[in-house]
Amino acid sequence: MGFFDKVKGVLEDFKREARRKEEDSLPHENVSLKYKEVPDWLDSVSKSFLEDVNARLSEAMGSLESEKMQLEKDISGLSSAEIDELRDKRMERAVVNNRRALLSRLNIFCHNARFVKDTGVTELSDSLYSIKKQMNSLMSDTAKNFYFVSSGIHSHSEDVKKELFEMSKIIDSAIKYIEPLKGRIKSIDDSRRVIEEIDGLLLKKKETSDGILSGNRKLKELRGSEKIIEKKLKGIEEGSDIKALNDMSEKHEKIICEIDGVRSRIVQAVSPVSRALRKYSRVAQLGGKDEERLLELYIDDPVAAVRKDDGMKLFGKVIGDVRMHVSRGSITLKDKLKAKTIGAISRLKEGTELRGLRDALLSLDSDEKVLRAKIGSDKTMKEKGELEGEHGKLSLEIESVVSDVSEREKSSESMEQDIKSRVTVLEGKLSGVGNYLVKIAY
Repeated sequence: MGFFDKVKGVLEDFKREARRKEEDSLPHENVSLKYKEVPDWLDSVSKSFLEDVNARLSEAMGSLESEKMQLEKDISGLSSAEIDELRDKRMERAVVNNRRALLSRLNIFCHNARFVKDTGVTELSDSLYSIKKQMNSLMSDTAKNFYFVSSGIHSHSEDVKKELFEMSKIIDSAIKYIEPLKGRIKSIDDSRRVIEEIDGLLLKKKETSDGILSGNRKLKELRGSEKIIEKKLKGIEEGSDIKALNDMSEKHEKIICEIDGVRSRIVQAVSPVSRALRKYSRVAQLGGKDEERLLELYIDDPVAAVRKDDGMKLFGKVIGDVRMHVSRGSITLKDKLKAKTIGAISRLKEGTELRGLRDALLSLDSDEKVLRAKIGSDKTMKEKGELEGEHGKLSLEIESVVSDVSEREKSSESMEQDIKSRVTVLEGKLSGVGNYLVKIAY
């Protein structure tokens, strides 16, 4: 870089610094914006500033690239230079070895150093600090190498060192320029990041709102269908055909109650001898598997056994055998239970009670079956059942849609709070872009 170019650069730095201080001393400007206006406003207030910074840093990068080309020439000269004749051979070997190490480090630096231009202020700034770090590491790590190499190749060594110092000054000058602007640059970058976050939330909130609208439309349709079905059901309930159906249903319910009563009486009649029956089943000699299974049924499910025992023949046979075994003591029971069991057997031996209950049960079963078939085949009943089934499905679907809409509404409210919070953050970030106090209407 020539002398006049350096002077020009210094003057430009002075002008920029003076302009920055003048801007910082100005009173804050109040700015009110609608959110949709923010991106354009941010571009308008930052574009010129970023272009200036980008130009300055790109200029520095260009200068560094030029200096690097000169450095590579100087490195080439150092590589091919003859070593001065030294009296101390050990010193001469040290020069050779240190030149080799120095050249390796210099070539690595030149290979890795990338002086990008016009890529954006943040990228340029990051790149500049990265090069500064590489340069500091190079200068620190090669101090010893330069010392020895300078002893035997002084001129070329000084050329390289001078070029490195020149590059370091360019870097330091650029960093000195960018350092006070980092806060403003960060505010611009942060503002853009927060805008992206808000835009993402707004898009998600819109999708959620669309889902709520769709859900409410669906609810309206479902509730309309529900009202139609309820109207049809009401028509059936108020129609003339329903009276006969209701009468049959009431009669059916009455028969079911009577069946339950008979079943209970059968269980009560047989349960006092169930323990004796269980013990008897272990020693009984019956006519075959069917009778054995029927005996087990009397023990486990007396009602089912009574239904299956035609004419109560098996029970009559079994109860007589049980009484004999209990009386003889071959079926052992405690005295109190034995007396109770013999009394119950005496009542059952007569057969009239259990037989009468069986006849009543079978008669009721028959009546219930006939009535159930009539109810099941009734046209009004079928229609009512189908409508009630449809109504049940609609109720479940409505419940599901209501739950989904409710969850979406909660999510929308949460996103609304997040957006407001991010807008507040954005106001702070934008106020750091310049002398502004920004308020955003959302």
